[in-house]
Amino acid sequence: MKATQPDSITKFIKSNELTFEIPVYQRNYDWDIENCEKLFEDVLEGIRSKRKHYFGNIVYYEAGRDPFSGFTRYILIDGQQRITSVMLLLAAVRDEEEDESNKARLTSTYLTNEKADENFRVKLKQVETDRNVYEAIVEGRMEAINKSSTIYRNYNKFRNLVKSAKTGHDYTSTDLLEGINYLDIIAIDLESEKEGSESPQVIFESINATGKALSAADLLRNFLLLEVGTDKQEEYYKNYWLVIEKNVGNDNISDFIRRYLTLETNEDIKRDTEYKEFKNSYKEYFTDAEDAIKKLTHYSKYYHWIKRPEAVSKEHPKTSLLLQDLDDLRMIPATPTIMWLLEKADTAQMSFDEVNDVFDVIASWSFRARITNIINTGEIGNILTTKILEFLKNKDNEDSYADYLWFELSNYRLHDIYPSDDMFRDAFTRYDFYKNYRRYVQQKLSSSISRDQTEIVLESIEHIMPQSIKPDKWPGISAGEHVEWVNTIGNLTPLNMPDNLDNSNHSFADKVANIKNSDWQITREVDTENGWNIESIQKRGNNLAEKAVSVWRSPKQRTRDIELARRVGNMERAKKYIELINELELPFIQIDEEHSNNTYVRLTTDYMTSLIPSIDRDKGPWRSGSAYYYEFQSESTSNRVRISLSFGADAVSEEQTAGQKAVMDFVNKYPPKKDWLYFRPIGWTLNHEDGEETLRDEVYRVLSEVIPRFEQELDDAVKGHVG
Repeated sequence: MKATQPDSITKFIKSNELTFEIPVYQRNYDWDIENCEKLFEDVLEGIRSKRKHYFGNIVYYEAGRDPFSGFTRYILIDGQQRITSVMLLLAAVRDEEEDESNKARLTSTYLTNEKADENFRVKLKQVETDRNVYEAIVEGRMEAINKSSTIYRNYNKFRNLVKSAKTGHDYTSTDLLEGINYLDIIAIDLESEKEGSESPQVIFESINATGKALSAADLLRNFLLLEVGTDKQEEYYKNYWLVIEKNVGNDNISDFIRRYLTLETNEDIKRDTEYKEFKNSYKEYFTDAEDAIKKLTHYSKYYHWIKRPEAVSKEHPKTSLLLQDLDDLRMIPATPTIMWLLEKADTAQMSFDEVNDVFDVIASWSFRARITNIINTGEIGNILTTKILEFLKNKDNEDSYADYLWFELSNYRLHDIYPSDDMFRDAFTRYDFYKNYRRYVQQKLSSSISRDQTEIVLESIEHIMPQSIKPDKWPGISAGEHVEWVNTIGNLTPLNMPDNLDNSNHSFADKVANIKNSDWQITREVDTENGWNIESIQKRGNNLAEKAVSVWRSPKQRTRDIELARRVGNMERAKKYIELINELELPFIQIDEEHSNNTYVRLTTDYMTSLIPSIDRDKGPWRSGSAYYYEFQSESTSNRVRISLSFGADAVSEEQTAGQKAVMDFVNKYPPKKDWLYFRPIGWTLNHEDGEETLRDEVYRVLSEVIPRFEQELDDAVKGHVG
């Protein structure tokens, strides 16, 4: 590598025996207006102060010399944005110059090689997407210019700045050229053909260039196209990389790379590590750069289908609809798996019908898991990102892929993650479907009821009981009941847009006509004979929940035991605990997850139900909104067991927040006597003022009766056996 002393950029570019080429793997020209204004201010400061201004490094290497013409091609590794901007400024100075001979000298000195053949005529060869506009400016063909391009926008800005400098400050073209001459650069020749020199890619990665930071997409494009070699760069850029950009979109390339790497490695690749991970795994998964760029191009097609399901609607309409479902469910973590499946179908390794069945399993499980909160969002994401892909890749029997995945999700080895029908029905009737999944759920239910595929849009979904009610129009409904039920499935239905707007906050009687005339059967089936109240909402919600059980498939019957999986260092102690607990014959399922040094024991549904208050929900003053399980967390410390009791998910309403406060107030006032016991209540809902008393009673019962009994039984069993 050889670097010059600082010298003027105009001296660097004015030679008549060279041409600079911006390689195809570089990003497009993207200086903004502020960069241009700063450059021009530096030029004016040079005129005023007669002092040099350091403009940065220009890094290049020689790509070849034409022995007949004597012209040399230099490939710009860094500095192409600055050189392009200076060239545009020089073109602007030329085009604001009145003397024709001066204009011609500016062109021949800085912008073109007049005596060169066509390949070397324009001194700076742009990447293809910028080339036509730039060359039209240099050659003065203004009628051929795309005026929406960044190249033209900045050239036009420079012309306006030049014009203002001439009229406002009486600067001449000579003054402006002198100011440009004060911009100094250090030219670094990589001497890439010489033995022992660093590769252009290594230099490129180490440069902190002026302008916008390089993205993972920029770095990957440069890496791959440099690897294929100079003679193939243009071909691979046009035939492969541009196809990737078209399929994926520039803004999504980093995400596409990340998802593709997960597909290959089965590892959850973190954001902003895409390029590093690609280079680390490059030789393991690809034979060379040509293989890599071809595979990326191949899979970019399926990423495009995921982002644009309508792209396959003509050839595979059912697949298109299911891809739309997955999009509505915000299944971005599952992108690697979906790409893997689409590729199998597109290359005839699986049929599209088989793939559709797998999509149905994924959608059914994830939807049930999300609305029931059977596991947290992070674990759902992990399963969607890598676990499902692992299941599918490792299928080891004659079952279809859909049946195999259905079994694995229903028999997850660490704990139950597939909600039962009872759990799903209960959550379905009470979930806030106006906040999440409202179009998706209405479309699926509507299609199952009437096979009607008429599109439902978000704005067409009606609240039968309005979001804001007046007591005279909606008598007998308390504020608490309204908040609890207004956004649930029983109260939501699709309605023609004009009717939806017309209904507004009217009484139910005023809405009946529009409901009966709806385009959707699911709405026409609303019972309009007996008015509309909380009981009506609950009844309709229960009916729709029954339909939902068949729309989103149920889990298979569990046949696999929950397995023990711990770090090796704690395995023996954990096994001993589990064995002793099993001897008690208590109705629980054992589970041991790798989390700190804790052993987890999740109670079965039967035992859990015995802890949940047996209060008639239609008559009772409060309910546990999401008390789906109790979790006992134990640590082996001097024969002691610490137990925590947990209830479901986070608070999502004022009532749930009030419930949490009531529990915590009670626990703080009446703390348990055992110092190893703590109670973690989440997501309780109170519907009436007298709910606090009922909740206190239940909490007291659990703390005073259930936990001590379990403690005694467990303590008796483990005492003296675990050190």
